Amino acid sequence: MDFLTAGNAGIRHLPDPEVLAFAAKEQRLLVSHDEHTMPRHFRDFRMNGNERPGVLVIPQSVSIGSAIEELLLI
Repeated sequence: MDFLTAGNAGIRHLPDPEVLAFAAKEQRLLVSHDEHTMPRHFRDFRMNGNERPGVLVIPQSVSIGSAIEELLLI
């Protein structure tokens, strides 16, 4: 698997719609702790006819590393 952090991708401080566009363009699964705004931005992104990336929103109580490990076991 090829992982890319927001910092390494240079998208850490971008607004959610731009992060979604980056993920779609790069054909990446977006893993986020942002339970508040990301679902709304993803819905809007999809409704605007954009090619959609995969999005996995996980609770703050779960580390992204742990979530990825669990996905690899499936």
